[in-house]
Amino acid sequence: MTTFTDGPAAGVTLMIRRAPLFLRVAYHRYAEKWDALDQVGDEPTGAEDYTVYRLAEVKGRGHMRPGGCFVIAEYKVWPVQPDQAVMRNNEKWRAWATQQLEQEKNSDKAADQRPQSD
Repeated sequence: MTTFTDGPAAGVTLMIRRAPLFLRVAYHRYAEKWDALDQVGDEPTGAEDYTVYRLAEVKGRGHMRPGGCFVIAEYKVWPVQPDQAVMRNNEKWRAWATQQLEQEKNSDKAADQRPQSD
């Protein structure tokens, strides 16, 4: 089971099959339930509100019959949230997530290059 530690989905537990670095977590307004767009082929709907979470830790994998494999992971809300239109468009979502990853990598590189103080 995957858990969410903060943000709108704090305390929610979902069974997801993949653990992408950035995950769109959806709240369906009419069904009043949570879901995640973890599969590459998942399609957003207009009846859901999305929040971006970042993978904090993969704790393992599990298997259930029926149902197959699932990931045991923990996610934390990401401080930068794109608008809902970006999260509802898979192509724009992938570009946004890639940009976030690049910014995170560049930030880590800059931190590594700072002089250490004693």
